[in-house]
Amino acid sequence: SIHAYFGGTIAYYFSFLDFYTLSLFPPAILALFITFFLPSANFSSGNKTESESTPKDYDDQPSVSSYMVQAVFSMLWSTVFMELWKRRSAALSYRWGTFNLAEQFQEPRPGFHGELGTNPVTGRLEPLFPEWKRRLRIGLVSLPAVGVFLGLVVMGMAGFYFFERLVSDWHRGSGSYFTAVLLYVPSIAHIVYTNVLGNVYRNVALRLTEA
Repeated sequence: SIHAYFGGTIAYYFSFLDFYTLSLFPPAILALFITFFLPSANFSSGNKTESESTPKDYDDQPSVSSYMVQAVFSMLWSTVFMELWKRRSAALSYRWGTFNLAEQFQEPRPGFHGELGTNPVTGRLEPLFPEWKRRLRIGLVSLPAVGVFLGLVVMGMAGFYFFERLVSDWHRGSGSYFTAVLLYVPSIAHIVYTNVLGNVYRNVALRLTEA
């Protein structure tokens, strides 16, 4: 095996590549289904110019709801993928004898505050945090915060697709250079929104970690 020849680091790398490649099958199958089985482009109107195209021709394009289904599925798939990889990596580390190896040697975080107690793994005296307090903070602080940011992400995606469709309809009606430039505005706005939201979420996560 790779682990026997090259060690755990290289073995983890190729194990992740193998796991990630197999995990891409569900979103790929969904994308093929949306492309070929949901309303697609009307190929019979391929010889028409833009001015000759009718609203019915545009209605044959994949709907916004189809893209929303794929976007929501990708968001859920990424979460499930990470959780399944955690289980897979834990199983591999247990098989290779590296399970809990990091916990035995890592020092407590400098900003961590807690009551002094004996670490059940190392036997050293160090700050400990009660399990009931940890669960309480997860339920009352962490989960609501994650839920709020997930809601903002979904709202951002919905707004992006809505305004993209709105600007596209406007451009088809006028065909001016101004509306042609506006076609890029929803994508740019979505990129800016995603980056700003990511920075805000990172700051909130750091504050919650230090609290």
